[in-house]
Amino acid sequence: MTTFSNFSIGAQSAIDSSFKSRRTMTGAISRLSTGERTLHGNDPAGASVGDSMRSQSRSATVAARNAENGISFLIAAESALMEIAILNTRLRELAVQKQSGILGTAEVAAITSEENAIIIAANEIADTELNDVDILSEVSLAISTPGQLAYVGVTNKPVLASGVPNIDAQMAVIQRGLGEIGAGINALKGYQSNMYSYASNADAAAAALDEFTDLYLGAKTADPTVDNDGDALQTGALYYNSVDKIFKVYNGSSFVVAVNVSTPLSVSNGGTGAINAADARLNLNAEEAGTSLALAIALG
Repeated sequence: MTTFSNFSIGAQSAIDSSFKSRRTMTGAISRLSTGERTLHGNDPAGASVGDSMRSQSRSATVAARNAENGISFLIAAESALMEIAILNTRLRELAVQKQSGILGTAEVAAITSEENAIIIAANEIADTELNDVDILSEVSLAISTPGQLAYVGVTNKPVLASGVPNIDAQMAVIQRGLGEIGAGINALKGYQSNMYSYASNADAAAAALDEFTDLYLGAKTADPTVDNDGDALQTGALYYNSVDKIFKVYNGSSFVVAVNVSTPLSVSNGGTGAINAADARLNLNAEEAGTSLALAIALG
């Protein structure tokens, strides 16, 4: 049975070419506007490495900000402890004064009233919170890209009370807390500097990788017309032709042979170009002979 078809091979080829051109243009515009290499299936391997580096960089930047927040937290805790230390010092002065036997009932009552006011004020300062976290406590901070935790802050909160022995004991607690805060601030500064450096290096590596993949296009079966980002080829772009087994470089208008890996020993200075040991020695002997002749001519 005879069949008829209005299908045109030429028309279908034109349609296919039109669709391919549209996809290429859409992909190029999308990559240009978003900065993403993997849109429309373009260079997923190179993009994966670059994205991993950028992810590490952003995580390091967040870790550095965590360290900065921790430093601010510790500075607030330091200010609180210093205020409590001032109040504790005044409390000790009153305790010594109160022990004097020449004070009357009214004077002792006045000292006791001031002591109570100082204790209430100091305890209120000690209970200060920042973002619902007690500032005179030990806190954890994520200070590295894997989320490693650092514990900083005050391990014991001072609780003031009257009486010289109690006051001296709490002053020791205050001094220990100030030491812990100082050590924590210095440690966080180090973590912060390290993470900012890490982020900067990761960004630089990602940029270098992107630049490298713009120039080295990988293995291909034919001369490419665009780079791995879908952009115009740059002069000096290199790729390996897996069919002819040669490296080719773009000279600004076309690809030319750069290195022929099928003949590792090139024909120069009378060499053979073959790959066996005997011919390799011939190449070396020819090069030595040429060098000796040049030296003899130079010496006259």
